[in-house]
Amino acid sequence: MSLLVKIKNALLGSAELSTPTCNSADVLDICIKNKIHYSKIKFDGDHIRLSISLLCAKKLACELDKRGYAYNVKYGGLPILLGKYKKRWGLMAGAVIIFCIIYLSGSYVWDIRVSGNSSLTEAEVRAELALKGFSIGSKMGARDVDEIANSVLLTSEKIAWMSINYTGNVAYVQIREKEFPQTVDGANTPANIVASRDGVIEYLEVMRGSAVVKERQSVREGDLLISGISENKFGEYRTERALGKVYAVTNHHFSVKIPLNYDKKELSGSVCTQKTLKFFSFYINIFRKGGNLGSSCVKIEREDSLSLFGLPSLPVSIISEMTSEYQTVSAKLDEREASEIAFFELENMILAKLQDADLLKKTIKTEITDNEFLLECDIICSQNIAKSVPISEE
Repeated sequence: MSLLVKIKNALLGSAELSTPTCNSADVLDICIKNKIHYSKIKFDGDHIRLSISLLCAKKLACELDKRGYAYNVKYGGLPILLGKYKKRWGLMAGAVIIFCIIYLSGSYVWDIRVSGNSSLTEAEVRAELALKGFSIGSKMGARDVDEIANSVLLTSEKIAWMSINYTGNVAYVQIREKEFPQTVDGANTPANIVASRDGVIEYLEVMRGSAVVKERQSVREGDLLISGISENKFGEYRTERALGKVYAVTNHHFSVKIPLNYDKKELSGSVCTQKTLKFFSFYINIFRKGGNLGSSCVKIEREDSLSLFGLPSLPVSIISEMTSEYQTVSAKLDEREASEIAFFELENMILAKLQDADLLKKTIKTEITDNEFLLECDIICSQNIAKSVPISEE
């Protein structure tokens, strides 16, 4: 059977008529005399089977009824399928609505994809486009894409260049962010270098200015380390911005206190689940389970975009929202849990304060009482204590 015949039978309907083999000669004679065409004939045991179109099957069945021959017909194809669901008008109406939506949505933006961004997020770029009236659901061709891009560039403080191109129903947005020159505050202002904290000098790296301290010398916070004031051979003074690094051995003390008693949230078991269909900017509630909950609730929301066969995401997504009611109860940390939290906080404090320092010695002491876990830490390290301070005109 050719492909064209198969397509024709699928659209117009087809049938398979079977009758006992003893009637085969009469059945074929009826087909010849009444110009009933069949596409395939098959002898199956004690029956003969004819593959035939829907109209010819009805005509042949009528002739066999007149002669009293036994037969059986199996119908197929689109007309039979539609006939099964003709009383279920809701399905047919839904299919028509879906077809119309897909047809009409072909001229609207289904998705916006951003590239070229580094500090800006894709959501931030979409928000700037939305302020100019361009978002998912906008009609394609209603406005020139260059005009949209230029309107964004006129008001944006972070985007230097933008290009918008369509591929199907997806808008591909390419951007280049503005580059802001990094300036050093007071780069030409005369300044001294002083100690940012107490310590014992290890060594100095003077790039500009005059060192006023020596190695193994003890200094206090605020002491002058490198001077930006110099005197020439004529006894005249001039000022400049002193530059350099001064490494010293410094002492640091950290203290962490973790309360053992705390309040925690426990789910009470009451849950409310809701699903919402989002089509472009329209929201339709499609499912809800559970009643109204109290004010003490935890909400988890997730949005899943629909995509078929790896094609760009459709402008349809399912928003799932689960709300669980909780109650606040008293709890107590054991020594192991409190210790883990305390050491975690200590590491964060050390990283924040001594990120560029070289650790020389660390001493840790812990203590636990009925109410808290105490962690004491003393650190000796080598670090740059140079701090630039402008020279007063006085």
